[in-house]
Amino acid sequence: MPQKLYRTRDSKGFNVSGYIDLEQSIRRFREGDPTSHSWSNILAGNRRLQPNSQDLSFIAWKNGRVFYNDTDNYKVIPDPVRGLCFSFKGDGAMIYIEKKITEDHPSCLFIESPMHGSAVIYDHRIRRKL
Repeated sequence: MPQKLYRTRDSKGFNVSGYIDLEQSIRRFREGDPTSHSWSNILAGNRRLQPNSQDLSFIAWKNGRVFYNDTDNYKVIPDPVRGLCFSFKGDGAMIYIEKKITEDHPSCLFIESPMHGSAVIYDHRIRRKL
């Protein structure tokens, strides 16, 4: 169940950051949820992926607003030492947001895109059956 960290800029050049539960986001798009990301347009290259206040986490640097939302798959856990963390509800595993690949995150991929900006994909391997 990949979780995607995503950073881009808005139309005025301000950074916009967010964490998106890809599984839930794509599922909601397939179910016709009007608040979901338009994945057909994003994947076709017609629209940029823009995190929003309904995603797992969303930070609008322009006005300093931060939103956290638990999803069907993840619980948001702010940790005073490690920062923002996510707990996968299926097996209780903690996902710590790191700036580098560590043993805790062997399946972490950094991507740069001229259209979409910077992205980090954390691919959590489920440790037990749901």
